[in-house]
Amino acid sequence: MLSRMDMHMGLVNSAALRLATLDDSTESPPGGRVDKDSHGRLTGMLADHAMTLVSRHIPKQTHEDKHRALHIAASHLLSKGVTTACDMGAVQDSADAWDSLEEVYMVAADQGSLPMRVVAMVPLPTWRLLHTRVQQWGRSHPGGRLYWGGLKDFADGSLGSQTALMHLPYANDPSSTGIRLTSQETLQELVAAADTAGLQVAIHAIGDRANDEVIALYQSLPAEHILSSNSNTTDGSGSLATRRHRIEHVQHLSGPSAIAALRDADVVAVTNPLHLLSDLDIIEAKLGQDRAKPGLAFPSKALLQAGVAVAFGSDWPVMPAEPLATMHTAANSDNLTLPSGALWGPGASVSPEGALLSHTVGGAVACDLESEVGMLRPGMRADFTVYQHSLLHSLVGDAALLPEVTATFVDGACAFGCSNFLSAPVAATATAARQDSMTYGLTANSSVDLA
Repeated sequence: MLSRMDMHMGLVNSAALRLATLDDSTESPPGGRVDKDSHGRLTGMLADHAMTLVSRHIPKQTHEDKHRALHIAASHLLSKGVTTACDMGAVQDSADAWDSLEEVYMVAADQGSLPMRVVAMVPLPTWRLLHTRVQQWGRSHPGGRLYWGGLKDFADGSLGSQTALMHLPYANDPSSTGIRLTSQETLQELVAAADTAGLQVAIHAIGDRANDEVIALYQSLPAEHILSSNSNTTDGSGSLATRRHRIEHVQHLSGPSAIAALRDADVVAVTNPLHLLSDLDIIEAKLGQDRAKPGLAFPSKALLQAGVAVAFGSDWPVMPAEPLATMHTAANSDNLTLPSGALWGPGASVSPEGALLSHTVGGAVACDLESEVGMLRPGMRADFTVYQHSLLHSLVGDAALLPEVTATFVDGACAFGCSNFLSAPVAATATAARQDSMTYGLTANSSVDLA
């Protein structure tokens, strides 16, 4: 299967269709789309849940494959200055997600070979299993490198695959408003149950309608369960007594009222500035000028200005694991150009300070780890990155002038660039631990990165 970069659409050949026993009579499954031509014949294009009709026939990775992928991915992330990764898990394959947690991450943590901090999520429908695990083991490994307690699900698809759920039809296809990947009733039931169990929920929402529905869902939960983004209350065992829920992407919003609702519900908005670069060429064609404007599309600045807790993530492997490029894009959005030649901004750029905080403190808040990482102060874990020169002053202007990572430290020990650090310039500056998150679980060529 050849997947689109956002992993919400795939192309398969006739041999794969035969192996999966798909033919012209095959209907689109709930939350997915099986494309057919004007004669009703399969085109080989599958969107979202329809992709699983073929992907379930692909051989699974071995534990050896996953362990190798983990260490390759961790080495890559450390080279980019990332010290904590949130692995969103293989949401469409619950067994695989749990296998990665129990047979890969736990094994590495037990052996003391986990080179960086990992927050591992599992699919929302498996909340009972996670609740049992938290009751038995708490929310983290005693070694301090592995955490769990979060659940992931999808409300809709992506803009590029035209499966993001919108209130109004797509400008280039008046017959479509996108796809709801999980029914509102199912999400409501699962989120309410997970919330009552004290577990964190992260729901993928790209389209404005998907975001409105997820925000309303979170608003309907009992207020006494909410953990404010300004609080780090813990229970007697040291684990969080309440939950802080997340929306992954928050890419398109219906208006200022949605931003106010996010703030009032104390929901963490995990945004992905690098997605703007990949969607800039298609955003007006798919949504029209009004819905493509800053504030409604890629609203990181508007969210921060309104007091919403914002965390930046790369969404690796959908986008590169490049935290410096992520922050630089957010701080220079005013200068991005549409295919028409017009500027996408103005009014979209986040301040350099806001970008840095969103990728450090904001990431820690999203992972419920702000009492341990995200900044440098007494009592915190010494996770930090050393750069060639000032990072903050480099976030505005030419991206070619962004500094290289000289060294990365986890728990005060050098984890990358150790020989370089010994001869680093005196002017090198250290920044607080950066959080980043990947979206798809452990794979052969990419594994870990906060969303």
